[in-house]
Amino acid sequence: MKIHVLGGLFLFVICSLVLQRELSEASTERQEVQANFPPRGWNSYDAFSWIVSEEEFLQNAEIVSQRLLTHGYQYVVVDFLWFRKKVKGAYTDSLGFDVIDEWGRMIPDPERWPSSKGGKGFTEVAKKVHSMGLKFGIHVMRGISTQAVNANTPILDIDKGGAYEESGRKWWAKDIGLRERACAWMRHGFMSVNTKFGAGRAFLRSLYHQYAEWGVDFVKHDCVFGDDLDVDEISIVSEILKELNRPVLYSLSPGTSATPAMAKEVSSLVNMYRITGDDWDSWGDVEAHFSVTRDFADSNMIGAVGLEGKSWPDLDMLPLGWLTDPGANEGPHRKCNLNLDEQRTQMTLWSMAKSPIIYGGDLRKLDGTTYNLITDPTLLEINSFSMNNKEFPYITGAKDLRSNNLVLSWGSRSLKEVSTSETHIFGLTSCKDHKAKGWVIEVLDLELERICWKYNLGSKYKQPFCLYKRKPLLTSDVEIAYKQQYQGKLQLLATKTMQLCLDASPNRKLTSQELRSSSFSPCRWDANQMWEINLNGTLVNSYSGLCATVKTVKDNVNSGGIRSWIATGRRGEIYLSFFNLNSEEMIISAKISDLAKPLPGRNLTEASSCTYSEVWSAKDYGVAKETISSIVAAHGCALFILTSSHILPSVMAKVNILLWESGGPGSLNRCFLNSEFSNIINHQINKLMDPQLVNGLMKSIEDHFRGHEVNGSDIQVPNKQPFVIGVSGGTASGKTTVCDMIISQLHNQRVVLVNQDSFYHILSDEKLKQVHCYNFDHPDAFDNELLLSCMEKLKLGQAVDIPVYDFKTHKRISAYKVNPSEVIILEGILVFHEPRVRDLMNMKIFVDTDSDLRLARRIQRDTVERGRDIQTVLNQYAEFVKPGFEEFILPSKKYADVIIPRGADNVVAIDLIVQHIRTKLCQHHLCKIYPNISVIHSTLQIREMHTLIRDVRTKKHDFVFYADRLIRLVVEHGLGHLPFTEKQIYTPIGSVYTGVSFCRRLCGVSIIRSGESMENALRACCKGIKIGKILIHGKRNDARQLIYEKLPADISSRRVLLLDPVLATGNSAVEAISLLINKGVQESNIIFLNLISSPEGIHAVCKKFPKLRIVTSEIDDLLDKDSRVLPGIGEFGDRYFGTDGVSVP
Repeated sequence: MKIHVLGGLFLFVICSLVLQRELSEASTERQEVQANFPPRGWNSYDAFSWIVSEEEFLQNAEIVSQRLLTHGYQYVVVDFLWFRKKVKGAYTDSLGFDVIDEWGRMIPDPERWPSSKGGKGFTEVAKKVHSMGLKFGIHVMRGISTQAVNANTPILDIDKGGAYEESGRKWWAKDIGLRERACAWMRHGFMSVNTKFGAGRAFLRSLYHQYAEWGVDFVKHDCVFGDDLDVDEISIVSEILKELNRPVLYSLSPGTSATPAMAKEVSSLVNMYRITGDDWDSWGDVEAHFSVTRDFADSNMIGAVGLEGKSWPDLDMLPLGWLTDPGANEGPHRKCNLNLDEQRTQMTLWSMAKSPIIYGGDLRKLDGTTYNLITDPTLLEINSFSMNNKEFPYITGAKDLRSNNLVLSWGSRSLKEVSTSETHIFGLTSCKDHKAKGWVIEVLDLELERICWKYNLGSKYKQPFCLYKRKPLLTSDVEIAYKQQYQGKLQLLATKTMQLCLDASPNRKLTSQELRSSSFSPCRWDANQMWEINLNGTLVNSYSGLCATVKTVKDNVNSGGIRSWIATGRRGEIYLSFFNLNSEEMIISAKISDLAKPLPGRNLTEASSCTYSEVWSAKDYGVAKETISSIVAAHGCALFILTSSHILPSVMAKVNILLWESGGPGSLNRCFLNSEFSNIINHQINKLMDPQLVNGLMKSIEDHFRGHEVNGSDIQVPNKQPFVIGVSGGTASGKTTVCDMIISQLHNQRVVLVNQDSFYHILSDEKLKQVHCYNFDHPDAFDNELLLSCMEKLKLGQAVDIPVYDFKTHKRISAYKVNPSEVIILEGILVFHEPRVRDLMNMKIFVDTDSDLRLARRIQRDTVERGRDIQTVLNQYAEFVKPGFEEFILPSKKYADVIIPRGADNVVAIDLIVQHIRTKLCQHHLCKIYPNISVIHSTLQIREMHTLIRDVRTKKHDFVFYADRLIRLVVEHGLGHLPFTEKQIYTPIGSVYTGVSFCRRLCGVSIIRSGESMENALRACCKGIKIGKILIHGKRNDARQLIYEKLPADISSRRVLLLDPVLATGNSAVEAISLLINKGVQESNIIFLNLISSPEGIHAVCKKFPKLRIVTSEIDDLLDKDSRVLPGIGEFGDRYFGTDGVSVP
């Protein structure tokens, strides 16, 4: 009884959610949420610095498309200086080497980007990227280039198509460029524009409209955030992006000195923003992210409101794989310096903090270990769908207890301090931050004043941090002019004697681990050195508008400590990570009872209801007791998944079953309930389950509705990709024969067979001399990376070249092209051994044959086909084949979905397998293209009915009899797609039966005259159903004209079953469906029933009406020149009503 109540309860929940969604869609067109999840992709900077070429970029993009797109990596971004000529003398801050157009806008260097010639910009590159299924991004700098200002180019007015004019004159680059606000770390490159002028705003509009014309989907805007904050430019660019005709994701960089208070001024204007300096492959950079990331999480900045969607704090690109060096003039030339433990720590923190995941290494040298790390399904699940992400402070830890038992204190989370000296760290923050209010003026004498950070004044133990006002040297007209420009502003000196002034932003880019100490440089009239002290104790910089702050840090503190993060999953699970920042192994522990502290509403007092496992060790710990504890390597991490076995699994299993049985997320649209009842159900759910589980459940259901495809356990819409079958078994077990039998029953043109033997490694001359001692039955004998690449491409619908391996020379002598198909069979002895290949399979078959029979077959095959002698075969069998089977092949049997004893002799098993495959394939490739097509399962009975009604010799009364039988099946199948609710009733003997109740507001509409043949079957299935009629007449040009319609007055509130036994060109159907929609019928409320459909007709209907469902009994081959379906059924109406005039012999 309890199971039945829960089942009905959750079906009601799903239906009520759909109702709310449909009401929302009816009132307003739903907009796509931008950056709804942390973006993923690839950026060229870490591998190529600024010198990447078009060829190198597209090569990497191709790999993203082939190997990473299915894991959510969709953006490929060209990083900075794509407009700079790669010639002698050019570097990151050189002047005069950039390519600009007549309006002072940057355009790609045509030598590195040849497709940009002729004024095309990035248009051709963007087209190629889009054809790969990816999105294209570029890096841009603040404001306008110094080169454009020096050339004094005119400003483009994009509305008029000519030079910008205002106040009776044309405007030029020198009118808007602010030289005193040049980018602090690229002073010769770019400067701010004066956004108070219309010309300044017009210049920015011309930039971003040009990017949109090129096809740009992502903009990384540099030198406008952190120490270089420019709120005015960010605000204007954000508004410009809103007015474009295409969505553009907006990213800010870098994030040196970034604080949550600073970010809150701009987070709603953008989609992602850096919160540290540049991250490179050093442990110090990784470690530096923990504190700042914690601060942003505590401030609820993760997934906050952003530009047309959400915004995400960005921890920077992942410098993994094959890299270059910061600011280098050369491409990738070295491996990542982080070890595997450090790389796992970085990827785990990025995922737990929900940072954008942007890979930075050269993908052309992507190794298997790195690939597995950046595509780990658990990490990507956490990165996209986890909630309540924050640092978890309730941990304890110690060194190995066999040594000195040093326990850490959780107030500090760091090892014992070895020095107490301090350093002043100068920083910037938002002037709204209370930490900025700490400056006072101290008068030393009539001539000298200094400005001090008040918190250290008067201390016996701490030196005060003070700066001296610079007295202007009024010896030149220039000094006097600047003094007037910066009236009320001042410059600050490190000492009263040295003419070195305080810079707000350093003159170079800082890495993540570099602490921001005071930066002084020769004094100049520059906004970066201009300050204003206010009465409220803030010291404001003219360059960024940020306020100065000072904090003290210990000089000689051992880096390290331990950290932990926690998050909840969308299915109610808890993710807990331990991080060891120390340079030695640590034992880290957390109490189960403490896990609920940062998770309001969670009740974890019942330890017996919680099981947990660890990701990196793949260890299942079973039921959690009182404490979770783990030995964590130096600079390493542990990642635990805790699952409640008390309620959640049964709940989610029921929901997933409902989703699956109802045909996937799309078909859930047919559920409906009133909102009042929905509120009652939601109230009952909240009483049954704790709020956290409810939130996880609702998130999961909503994600299914949105159609998100997620790695791991997320349910997919059936038949979106080819059906991949793995066939394994011992050598000569009959695998190939089994595959041949499956292929013969599925028809050869629909199946691709790939043999693992094609992927043996090429043997070197040295190994060839010892070929008889070579172990061909070991996993290392195969090129698994090549096999994986080929299988991934086939599954994505791409053609591949399969090598031909010669077993006599042990070389690849050639290759043959294999095109993708509906079914892909991978056959080989070890196809289940490699988990990445195994994960691609929809069905795994193990052919189990007696060992003596396998040996006999192997002797015959290797002596006849591979030119070996019997003794060599027997020796290899004893030394390699038999041990290999027992060590590698037999253990993989556990992964099989189906085990076939006796191999090809087991005809019954093969028939069952083929029947299952046919069911999954929906019998036709169009079901993959259009998931709204339902083809009823073809049994022998249905095949006989088709045989009889298609036969020209079938007499009228037999034709009608079998046509009526087939129509009845189609109608009943179509009714199965109507919305329903569960219903409990009492049987005559007093028992409770849980069944269903279907939607009753139905209406049939037949297309005269053939459609009228289906009315009796509909009336027999639906008592008292109303039936309308539509008559459409064909013209000579194959157009259609409505002649007559008689439909129920309230048809707009009903679900419609449209009746026409044959879908040929689709023209009449399109006309009829358009009429129904014009009458107010929702497209998703129409089910089109027919017996036979042509591919052309399906294309015509589904392309125009993608939400409508078609139910048919068979899809035929094509139309002939007279638009008749082939092989077809003839003129159905004439044959059914006896007006065909066909003579039967």
